Amino acid sequence: MIKHMLVYCSISAFGQTSAGVMSVTGEPGGTPVNGCAEALADPQAGHLQLVQAMVLPNGAATRTVACPVRIDGQVLALDTRPPAVDEHTAAVVAGLLAKSAS
Repeated sequence: MIKHMLVYCSISAFGQTSAGVMSVTGEPGGTPVNGCAEALADPQAGHLQLVQAMVLPNGAATRTVACPVRIDGQVLALDTRPPAVDEHTAAVVAGLLAKSAS
């Protein structure tokens, strides 16, 4: 079961520092929460194969969180990349305009 506070924290704290995450969860004196870089560098994340390398649309190499689901003990590799800035904007706007015209 996924705890609702974890989901809330993930959505509400996207891009914030550890201190910002703690203020979002309402636990200012609580245990520090790792930022993305710290989470990806954690030895346990490496041991559990939760870190995957990827290449961004601009060619830069980065690391991201891998899918935690295993099928027959095999890691499911990410086979898609995040979109580039404005990569899909024209198609989304065109779809919205077409929908509003009908």
